[in-house]
Amino acid sequence: MLILTSRGELIFEEENCLDVSKSYAGAPVEILKCHGMGGNQKWEHDKKSVSLHTTAFLCYSCVTEV
Repeated sequence: MLILTSRGELIFEEENCLDVSKSYAGAPVEILKCHGMGGNQKWEHDKKSVSLHTTAFLCYSCVTEV
């Protein structure tokens, strides 16, 4: 289970975060130890489009309402 923290980290198993170190569409998402500095581990939840994206606006998962 992933948890989105107030700092914008998507945490997996307490100390691991989703991390995107590349800034191109289709870049791989990795699970790495959380470093607490944001950047490539900071995510934002857009409730309107039901999406999660990095600060570089790379979308992790998008759902379109029917």
